[in-house]
Amino acid sequence: SGDLVYYLKEPCTYIAQVVNDGNEKAWYDNLNYGWPYDVNGPVEKNPMGYAKDMAGFSPYGSFAAPDSVMPPDEWNSSEETPLYVYFGDTFPGGFTPYPAGLPISMDLRSPGDYSKRQCYDGDYCETNDDCDDNGPCMGIGAYCYNNETGLSNGIACNPTNPNCSDQYPVCRAPATLRSIDIDIDGAVSRLQTLFAKIYKVWHLVPGLNTENLMEGDLLGTDIIGRYEDITSDFTADFLDKSDTFGQAPVISNISLNFRLNSDIPLPTRGGRVDLSFNTSGSPSQLPITYIGIDWHDGNIDTLSPIAFNYRSDFDNPFIISHYYACEPTPAGDRCQSCFGSGGLSDGRCIYGGPTVTVQDNWDWCPNNSQVGEGRTCPINTGESFSEQVIVGP
Repeated sequence: SGDLVYYLKEPCTYIAQVVNDGNEKAWYDNLNYGWPYDVNGPVEKNPMGYAKDMAGFSPYGSFAAPDSVMPPDEWNSSEETPLYVYFGDTFPGGFTPYPAGLPISMDLRSPGDYSKRQCYDGDYCETNDDCDDNGPCMGIGAYCYNNETGLSNGIACNPTNPNCSDQYPVCRAPATLRSIDIDIDGAVSRLQTLFAKIYKVWHLVPGLNTENLMEGDLLGTDIIGRYEDITSDFTADFLDKSDTFGQAPVISNISLNFRLNSDIPLPTRGGRVDLSFNTSGSPSQLPITYIGIDWHDGNIDTLSPIAFNYRSDFDNPFIISHYYACEPTPAGDRCQSCFGSGGLSDGRCIYGGPTVTVQDNWDWCPNNSQVGEGRTCPINTGESFSEQVIVGP
């Protein structure tokens, strides 16, 4: 004799893609730190869900898949569909090549109680509005179930004070193949507290009846169904909040050689200047992914794909050096021609002050515009040093 162990496998009825070719638009603070318990104090814990770096399921309920994984609508239905959900430390390997962590937002103070809908202070909630300043309303929520049939009527309930009918008396979270679909609008809303943009959405289309799941004549057939790409069912504004909630980065205190409002004279042989500037912006849109500088002498410097934080402290600016020159006369005492857009005047080259632009992780530029992914902010979206660089006698 022996014990028969059943694993109740909850399929992912919806799959969302939030990273595309390395691009993502995460709310930086939420994704990395979660909401602080004391909104005016240090971040002590992450109540947004699983730890971001949880091995195999990071961040937050993502699934472990090969680098060459095909999109869900191209998965082999009999072998790869559906994607099942497991707690990260109890995955009973062998059911699917793509195990996923629970795609939920729960307070780690209550491990296992993922049915509870709560603010980060532990109060029960139905929507984000119930939490005021206490973070988002977290958790997938509980529903009224009939445990004998495994069916739900789809009515949300409070596990600590259930109000379910006699026909569906049990208040619990979805747990089996027969459980209801979580409302997609609500799921997107919760996911967008971590990622401002969702690139694609797939929905599980049911296949054959699962009552005889273990009968040999059904094994290897399209029992569960397939994933269907339903991205086109949503408007772009619904899936991408980075344009609605995004803010443009700000460039300030531009100086050359630490001068804010005066021309910079250099000898005919040329010389070095130090461009310094401060940046500020929304911490949610970090990091800065691109810095571009047009020195107006035919040279454009770009710093990418280096990730930077903002530097808003006047005493700790970005500092980038550059060498200005001209084409001197044979005697070397005057300029006879200039580089780039420099203008020759009385033996001197007059260069306009350098222009600098920055781009954040949500692809926002300083002129209050947003560029598409894979593109960089044009230099003219930035700010310029207000005076000139003069090379010559």
